[in-house]
Amino acid sequence: MHFYLLTPKTKSASFLRIFRVKGDNPEDTRVIHPLSEATAHRERMREALRVYRQGPQSTPNPADVSKLVASIEAYLPHLFWCVNYYEQSRLDQAGRNGGGGSSSSSSNGRSKTPTASSVIDCEDFGMTVSSDEELEDPSSEGGNGGGPTPGFLDPDQFVHHHHQQQQQQQHQQPPPTVRGGSFSSSRSTRMLQAIGVGRSSTSSAAPTYTASPVSSTVPTGGPDTGSTEMFIWKSPLLSGLDDSTRLGQWANKLKRGKFASNSVYFETAFTLLAYGLALSTLAFRMVDALTISERDRVIAEGDIKKFKQAMLYLSQAAGIHDYILENILPKWKYNDATHRPPDLTPGMLRILSKLALADAQRIAIRVSMPQKTSPGLVAKLLIGVAEEYDIIFGLFQAQHSDDVKVMTTELRRYIKDGRTFLLGCAKRYLALDAHNGDHNGVAVGFAQLAMQDLETLVKKSSGGRWAIAVEATKSLKEVKDEWLLYNKLNSTVTFESIPNEAELNQRIPGGRTLLKMKVFIPIALDRNAGSQFSETSTSTEKKYALQHEYY
Repeated sequence: MHFYLLTPKTKSASFLRIFRVKGDNPEDTRVIHPLSEATAHRERMREALRVYRQGPQSTPNPADVSKLVASIEAYLPHLFWCVNYYEQSRLDQAGRNGGGGSSSSSSNGRSKTPTASSVIDCEDFGMTVSSDEELEDPSSEGGNGGGPTPGFLDPDQFVHHHHQQQQQQQHQQPPPTVRGGSFSSSRSTRMLQAIGVGRSSTSSAAPTYTASPVSSTVPTGGPDTGSTEMFIWKSPLLSGLDDSTRLGQWANKLKRGKFASNSVYFETAFTLLAYGLALSTLAFRMVDALTISERDRVIAEGDIKKFKQAMLYLSQAAGIHDYILENILPKWKYNDATHRPPDLTPGMLRILSKLALADAQRIAIRVSMPQKTSPGLVAKLLIGVAEEYDIIFGLFQAQHSDDVKVMTTELRRYIKDGRTFLLGCAKRYLALDAHNGDHNGVAVGFAQLAMQDLETLVKKSSGGRWAIAVEATKSLKEVKDEWLLYNKLNSTVTFESIPNEAELNQRIPGGRTLLKMKVFIPIALDRNAGSQFSETSTSTEKKYALQHEYY
């Protein structure tokens, strides 16, 4: 019972162009090599993503997934070096500016931001919409008191004094244009706003702003206003929809569209998202290759190690999604948080993190079942996962966007039916625990409740990528055999009354958990390639997701 989430897709991008490094000053020569190395590793990751997505998504090739994980792990140290370089450059610039504000004034007293440039590739319309506009800062007119400009959110966007001097010499930028299509300027603006690239004020008294995703470029000279280099990624949730899916106006138009930004935080968020999803997929493929019956009493030692490795991958995936939520999103501020890519909203990242950890716990229970674990403890562990699924489903219900709910219909069904399946299995083990304690009346009652839950799932279609009805059918047959045994013993030996459903529900214990999320810690470029995990963020123990597991 697994749900294979798609990984995102991306296009080629050059860090040299993103950071506008041209090699015409001594400072550039210091960073050309590491930026070039980051670009090369990114291209290898992009190729691994392409090869992986060309295969069957319902049964991914384990070798392709392993290569994808390895390529991302090789890329991440270089990517975090770029993030550190960007952040250090901002600190250095702030020091040269004497710790002043992030903007300067022009000769006429009006503060201006650098030219905003954005490229959004919309496959539905077969065109590339380009916007190059000089955006004015209204705080100079007394509205904002020097605070963050509406439509421009720190810490990504910044302005340097030497920008202002060169911008005063530039000609005014042309209005938005469209290459490969015939959209009007207003329609281009609406399309940019639709995916969070821009935002318009609804107040008639306030100016209208149309901003690109916030920039993270570190200029080494004047702003290169002719550059349109961007990181471009495609949302996994959007790309997984077919043409028959009915969404809202903006999401339906951009179902096959891409999100673009020159923010290193945007790039980091999508890369880590791909990493977490790939680790989850790799874990599921390992488990599928080790399918065993829950009635088997012995698991080979080598298989136990692989089960534990799959649990580790999922615990690490949970830590990766949590790292994006806690460390990347606060730094990467879109113009409008409600129009982030749907996969990178705080709510969705919480769901992905909790789901990965719950699935790791489910695998741990599966390993413990054939061992000498008491049925009562197995039941409590199953109930613990079911309670996590309850929380995850509640997070889905808390999503305010109807589009997000439509995009996650299959995933929500997986969560809801998975909870039912886990509760059915938990009641089965509560029945076994009661039988072991010579309480056959209670055992008969719990076995009956377990059969009701499993029959509900068996009646449903077995379609989908996880085919829960197959597992429910198998478990239902086993529970029926156990119920016949308990019922016969109670009818001939113990003669106990069978509690009703309300009384049995009061006997259901609270859940327990086995595993903790592995905290993701990015490592520096000068250390061993890979990704470091530990129980706490201060641990120095290095653990790589694919250590000793490449194949």
